[in-house]
Amino acid sequence: MKKQVPSIPAAGPDKTADELNALARQHLTRGQFDDAEQTLLLSLSHGRTVDGLRLMGNTLFIKRRVKESLPFFKEALALDENDHASLAMVAEVLFALGDIQSIAYSMMAISKAPEQHRYKDRFVHYAPHFLFKDHNDFIENTIYECLQFEEVDVQGLQPLWLNTFSLNPRFQALYRTYHSHDPVTRARSSRFKTVLGSYTGGKNDYIFFDAENFAKRPDLSPLLHPFFLLGLTRFIVPDLAFEEFLTALRHRLMDELAAPKLAEDKFILLAAPLAHYCFETEYIFAITADEQKTADALKEQIEAAEDLTPLARQVALLACYMPLHQLKNAAEIARAALTSSASTSASSCFAASSFPLRRSFAAARIRSSIANNSGDSSSLITSPRMSPNKWIAAESSI
Repeated sequence: MKKQVPSIPAAGPDKTADELNALARQHLTRGQFDDAEQTLLLSLSHGRTVDGLRLMGNTLFIKRRVKESLPFFKEALALDENDHASLAMVAEVLFALGDIQSIAYSMMAISKAPEQHRYKDRFVHYAPHFLFKDHNDFIENTIYECLQFEEVDVQGLQPLWLNTFSLNPRFQALYRTYHSHDPVTRARSSRFKTVLGSYTGGKNDYIFFDAENFAKRPDLSPLLHPFFLLGLTRFIVPDLAFEEFLTALRHRLMDELAAPKLAEDKFILLAAPLAHYCFETEYIFAITADEQKTADALKEQIEAAEDLTPLARQVALLACYMPLHQLKNAAEIARAALTSSASTSASSCFAASSFPLRRSFAAARIRSSIANNSGDSSSLITSPRMSPNKWIAAESSI
């Protein structure tokens, strides 16, 4: 016998706005959208509440009356600018209408309720449609907020992450690029870049990494920021300039081993995420004969060592050149990764690329080390004023 569904009480004029809103929710749950709309009209006649306005906006949005829904969400926000659900729905409406301000409202929703991962999922959905021309801390901090949570699939954020990284003044001293059609910089390019630049100059422009500038910069500490380090553990970036940059960074860390400028914990904090990235990309980076010679010597040194703890730098660096599970003493390296405290600098380097089956463990251990060394970075996210059009400047493909 078919189970009977209890009927919904009639929406009489004697009911309060809250009671009518509750009835409207029941109608929405059952797909009775016309009934929900009529109930909400009665509720709003009793008083314009945030809850009632948001419910009416939701109802109209579901009924595909997208433009009609927007004023209700904005009126709700006029009553309560912290209503994260209305902020999220304004983002949905504006995205459907092709308005670039959608990403701003999405970020504001996340800032008001960072525990709501569904807002982060929607931000990831919007993000591939935007590339920005100027750096903005709020964009960077929202991306960082998403990167911290494994349950958020951030792959769609990769182009915006690289775009934000390349615009940040903190990183620009080290990550400087030039265009293939620039005759001055192309003149000192490799033969490959010169030919490629000539072939692609103009409409299909290529951007290259300025390795000469990077070599002149002695301070790598800007790269210790968790936005960059976490990005290395979450993304694979299909970009020629960025690959050249990471190749140069790996070479630079090898030079650091011979003449240390970074403290050991900072060296490992930088090397471990890079090792993870190299492992995930199957060590595709170009390598010089001198680098290979040094890597081979490191391998021999580590395999001959009875105690790996003093060789934390060496293990972290070697993990940038080869998977550690290929070493003769791989079991000892894995044991060190499993038994070391997550807060120790050595732990993350032992975890990096220790075994293919332990990639998720390695990434988690590295991210834990980043978090423990990033100070107050977990609270970076803040909210701008409710006028995103004043600061947002983007190229949009929606």
